Amino acid sequence: MKLFYRIFYSRIINIIYRNVMFPFRKLIPNSMRIPVTGVLTIKDAESGKNLRFYSNESCPMVRHLYWNESGFSFEFSPIFKQLIAGSDTLVDIGTNVGYYSLLGAVLQPEMTIFSFEPSIGPLYFLRRNVELNAFKTIQVVDSAVGNESGVISFFEERNLKYGYLEHHASGIGNTINSWEIENFSKYDVKLITLDDFLKNHSSNKIDLIKMDTEGTENHVLEGAMNTILTHQPIIICEVLNGKIEAEMDALIHDQMKYDIYQFLQSECKLLKVDSLSASTTVSNENSNFFFIPPAKQGLIHAFIKTPDA
Repeated sequence: MKLFYRIFYSRIINIIYRNVMFPFRKLIPNSMRIPVTGVLTIKDAESGKNLRFYSNESCPMVRHLYWNESGFSFEFSPIFKQLIAGSDTLVDIGTNVGYYSLLGAVLQPEMTIFSFEPSIGPLYFLRRNVELNAFKTIQVVDSAVGNESGVISFFEERNLKYGYLEHHASGIGNTINSWEIENFSKYDVKLITLDDFLKNHSSNKIDLIKMDTEGTENHVLEGAMNTILTHQPIIICEVLNGKIEAEMDALIHDQMKYDIYQFLQSECKLLKVDSLSASTTVSNENSNFFFIPPAKQGLIHAFIKTPDA
């Protein structure tokens, strides 16, 4: 089978298959929407901008962008685009292959972007994608972010289906193996706090933090509390269901004094919830949340959904 995959996902055959099947993408089953091998260019009619992504068959993100999206519309991109307008600095923690960092760079070229990605596979693609788009405002940092500085073990999934690949980009991996991955690479990475990093690398205002660390977001917040209290950034965060909601709620309400909004994918709206723990009783749609300081509520006003709407 590995020989078959090598042949089927070779660049030329991959391109031919995708081009033949793309017009029928709404009719074919998901199993026939194969991953992208090589370079994918995404064109956004609204902004007139393009982004290029380098990918191989292990990358679900670029596969999704090819078969399901139109322009820069992935997940909460419409809200993200509004929030970066006029922003000085974006901090992207758990950047993966770089979608949101690249989106920020192409739409807001004067903005400074710090992209943190410790995982060897995604880091490889992130660096390739920054180079491919010739972005100079993205600083890639190959460190994990937490509540202390040092060295920590990192667990990165390796898809056995594509065992012949050197670099994997599933995006599943962290410092605590919260997914209980069985097929993984384990290696040591540098661990830093956001407060320490920004103290040494940036004097700009921190406007927006996006983080997705697969179950260690509470540690990220703990190590970024001085930055958060000083700059009051809007925070976009994925929170895995049934993991660290209680710890996150305590940090958000008791220390940060922020409000919590759940992102509703089907409507591209934000629904205010009392807590992360209670969010599944309101909507079990997804696990992306926006943490908003009271002074910046107006920045998301156009996207807020009222409970009875």
